[in-house]
Amino acid sequence: MDNLILLAKLFDGSVLLLDPPHNQTYYSDSINSQQKVDIDKLTRKINLVKVKNIYEIFIFTSGFVLRIKISKNTTIFFVVFQQENLNFFSLETNLIRIMSDKKILCQALYAAYTKKQTPRKQILFRKLDTDFSTNYDLLLNDHRLGDISIISTNLMMAINDSDEKSFKIFLNQFINLPINGKRLSYGDLTRGEKNVLISYVSIIHRNIITHGYPTNLSLKLQSVIVNKIELSSHFTNLKKILIDLGWLYFREMKKFNQKHGLPTADIIKNYIDAHTNQKLTLNDIAFTLTIPINNLNPIFKEKYHESIKSYIIHRKIEEAAQLLINTDLSISDIAENLAFASVSHFTSSFKHAKNITPKKYRNRLGIS
Repeated sequence: MDNLILLAKLFDGSVLLLDPPHNQTYYSDSINSQQKVDIDKLTRKINLVKVKNIYEIFIFTSGFVLRIKISKNTTIFFVVFQQENLNFFSLETNLIRIMSDKKILCQALYAAYTKKQTPRKQILFRKLDTDFSTNYDLLLNDHRLGDISIISTNLMMAINDSDEKSFKIFLNQFINLPINGKRLSYGDLTRGEKNVLISYVSIIHRNIITHGYPTNLSLKLQSVIVNKIELSSHFTNLKKILIDLGWLYFREMKKFNQKHGLPTADIIKNYIDAHTNQKLTLNDIAFTLTIPINNLNPIFKEKYHESIKSYIIHRKIEEAAQLLINTDLSISDIAENLAFASVSHFTSSFKHAKNITPKKYRNRLGIS
């Protein structure tokens, strides 16, 4: 808790550590008695919302709450009363900026408490299903933070992180939003569809520039796309166009991240870390990351001193160990979730790595 308090003092925040039966709370020096009551009500309400991600942010009109899920029974709430500027230039652009900043804070809180490497996970923008209000106007259902803003922001974050799994989820949610209503021009459906597409392209354009994509290349790409949209006489399938545009920008940002971001060995490692729930082969990795298959192992071994196959097993076993400790999932469910060929394959792999069977490993730690 001491390390969490140091971060709280740095950001003038309050920390609630839920780790039954030893729950702990630290309130910022700037928090008054009424705000302490508000924080308690707020975190209790958020605690009732089903966890969907390790890092989650709830934004309200007077600040924000971060929820970091450390394990099945341990959660960190980090509350800051700080007005965020959501009106400047573009709501979506500012939400993306805020979420990028808060993702780093989530990782710092996770590392400060666990003293372990932070999971490379996207921060998820959440909202409560019912309004929460106090004398300090804590409105988590601010009308500006509706489904369109939330889903489009999560979609942009997935593009930034080249997170294909999250991208597919949020793209599917985005294309099924009621965007053919007020955002379309009355009396001119085609003009309205063009407005939707151009707005969509503009948001993505601003987003990828903010995250390092060269401005000249983005402007060139945007110009080509907008000209094609304006020259079209009609659109037979608006959703398909939205999907195609989303994938176009996703691939462009992914190529940029690969060439100008992390070293290739780290890109391979991060891809494996993010896909332990899938059956991974060298062919799959080479195809997805556009790296020649013969180069994969030499590049990876040079930095991490083990083969990709060995690292995949190692990561799956470590994740299995955490699931055995922190969840009630059956051994067969864990084997399936981590894409092992069978329960027996999982059991033998686990025993080879840990010198103990999964069942005995769970029982030794007192998990029934």
